[in-house]
Amino acid sequence: MTESAYLKASVGPVLAKALAETVLAQPSNPQEYFALYLLHVLQEEERASAAAARMVKAETQRQAWATERSLREKRAADTIQRFVRQWQTNLHARRAAEEELWKKYEDAVGEAEDLLEELHATEKEEDKDVEKEEKEGDEANADAIRLEDAAFAVEEARAEFYKAQRFMLRIRKAFIGDLKHELVNRRKQVRMEQDKVHDMLDAASEDAREKEEAEVIALATRGALPNSAATAPLVRQVAQPRHDRISSPMILFRVLRCWCYFLFDSTPKQVSTPTSVAALVKPFTFMQLLRSFNPVASYRRSEPLRLEQKRGGNAEGGADDMQYEDEPIEQPKPRQARRVSRILRVLMHDNEYLSSVNVADYIDADNPETEEEREALEASSEAAGRAEKISASVEETARKHSVMLYALLRMLRTASAYRDARDLWVQLLVEGGHEVPAGEELPEDGDNDPNDEEALRDADGEVDDAAVRRLLLQIGVDTDEALAKLWAESDEAETAKWKAVAAARSVEEMEGEGGEEEMSEQ
Repeated sequence: MTESAYLKASVGPVLAKALAETVLAQPSNPQEYFALYLLHVLQEEERASAAAARMVKAETQRQAWATERSLREKRAADTIQRFVRQWQTNLHARRAAEEELWKKYEDAVGEAEDLLEELHATEKEEDKDVEKEEKEGDEANADAIRLEDAAFAVEEARAEFYKAQRFMLRIRKAFIGDLKHELVNRRKQVRMEQDKVHDMLDAASEDAREKEEAEVIALATRGALPNSAATAPLVRQVAQPRHDRISSPMILFRVLRCWCYFLFDSTPKQVSTPTSVAALVKPFTFMQLLRSFNPVASYRRSEPLRLEQKRGGNAEGGADDMQYEDEPIEQPKPRQARRVSRILRVLMHDNEYLSSVNVADYIDADNPETEEEREALEASSEAAGRAEKISASVEETARKHSVMLYALLRMLRTASAYRDARDLWVQLLVEGGHEVPAGEELPEDGDNDPNDEEALRDADGEVDDAAVRRLLLQIGVDTDEALAKLWAESDEAETAKWKAVAAARSVEEMEGEGGEEEMSEQ
């Protein structure tokens, strides 16, 4: 563009407009007004050019940011896809490993069943003559029938224990290590569940105190309070807890804690947290003890418990004594057996109280005489069905978590049931004046256990509350066990009630029979 063209196109219009503005404004100092107007036009042009430069710079930066963001998004997408593929691969690998482990579990159970059948056939042939000799005298003896039922229960519990224990002979210690690390990693969830159990224990303790006070008031003001028939509809309105999401970390914590009670004779204070439990669980030692554990007899850590030993009768004798030089480990103490049984009740019922009293054992279930008895029979049947359903849900949760957790839970339950059945059988033998078989190892006397708070008695034979409190401060309190004790007290009160009803009805029947005899004689 030439100078004349530039003046006409750019400078000329500006000067003309400035001159026109000056003429219209008629300022006192036209030269100053004219100069200020030109300065204003120049500043406006500079601002316009700066804004255009900023727009260009911003657009350049935006394009650079968009290019970098697209690259970051691509890298993030690649990373997410890579981790998703890894997760899918690990998930498929874990599922395959779980399926293989479950197949091992089923094979182990099947192998144990075959060995038990062979062992049962052998024992049946050996005991055939003894049964013939004792059959005539025992048929009419009720105590003998109870003893026979207890012995049968022991055999069934023993078979179930050996089925669950067989799997432990086929696994590696790495599975225990995985569960241990998971327990530590999920300790916050366990802590939350522990807080819930603490709240439930406080509520149950408060309910027990209020119930005792209500009973005292009811005795003092008989007839002023509503009876059970009036309060039953209110009780039904209480919402039952739903067990939709059972905590697998809490199952893991309780199972490992119970095994610490059985294997290490731990106190509640020593296994109060997931970290303390994990510190006790050394995978190699823990696996050895699981393989050799016997709930009803002493065992050696280096000698796995096998059904073949029972079938073969341990014919090698001295060679085994030379091979296993470690000291034998005593069977679990009675207090630990009771503690594990109580914790299992809380575990398998998922913290919900369900009465274990079977009302049908005390009254005629086919012909209840009162409405209260009919409702009690229905409630007892409903509680039994609900307990079975919740137990199945807990086992299913453990099974979905891992085969190893399910196997530990199953072995723990069968070991506890085996120990309880054996103790009941021995108790019936002692009460009936029978001799305990020579090969049966009796449980330790609870009076000789310094950590058994239930054995502390004063000079009058009553519970020494002060000594119990001192001991509990030393060894700690298991919250699950304390909750189960409250449940047991409720069961005992209900049992005493129905026993009294059964006894009163028996007396009435005897009196009725006596009256009929007198009438017939007259």
